[in-house]
Amino acid sequence: MCDDDTGKVTCFSDREVAADKIPVLLKENAPQNFTLKFHAKELEGYKGFRVYFAWKNDENRMSWVLGGWENQDAALVEEIGGKGCFLTQSQFSVEKNREYDFMLHVSGNRLEGWINQELFQSVELVPIETEPLYVTASRDKAVDDIIIKAVNLREVPFETTIELDDMEKTECLCDAYILLESSCREHPDFPGVETASIKRQTKYFSISETGKTFQWIFEPQSVTVLRLK
Repeated sequence: MCDDDTGKVTCFSDREVAADKIPVLLKENAPQNFTLKFHAKELEGYKGFRVYFAWKNDENRMSWVLGGWENQDAALVEEIGGKGCFLTQSQFSVEKNREYDFMLHVSGNRLEGWINQELFQSVELVPIETEPLYVTASRDKAVDDIIIKAVNLREVPFETTIELDDMEKTECLCDAYILLESSCREHPDFPGVETASIKRQTKYFSISETGKTFQWIFEPQSVTVLRLK
């Protein structure tokens, strides 16, 4: 491995890696910009290899998957809070007892994965910008209800004014259905999340004559559905 900032080269000894004993060599003190070259051969099993880097802890890290589930992928994966996301993916299968030449190159926000001198993955990490609120609205024409769906990804409540230009009513019954992130954590796998606890609220309120507006506070890290009747 070469530290591309300082030019320092680190050599690791040959080793056998088992699925239940995975060494992590590129932890938090690893170089930020580096080139890692290695040869690997799968002796048994069928899921290939995985290289962890940018390691903070078991739930916050990055990895280069070579083979993976069903031995069909080469992918760069980012895990945040234990939830993984494929940054880029290509079709690739590891053949047993065949030796491969791998190279992982990290430079700033640019990640590259090379297999046998061929570029398989190349992706640039873009900083995540979270909007205050993500909202969509529709009308149930069968009963003339207005349905508002909102997602608050932030860790604090978000209070806002909702404007309904074509609302003719001056009073509304609002049924609110709220799914909290904490409830989803109790049911992390689909379809288990379908059994997660959903808060329900019912409110009566008057629609402002000036601007047809009303106020609502969206709970932190939540999905909210409002049905205005």
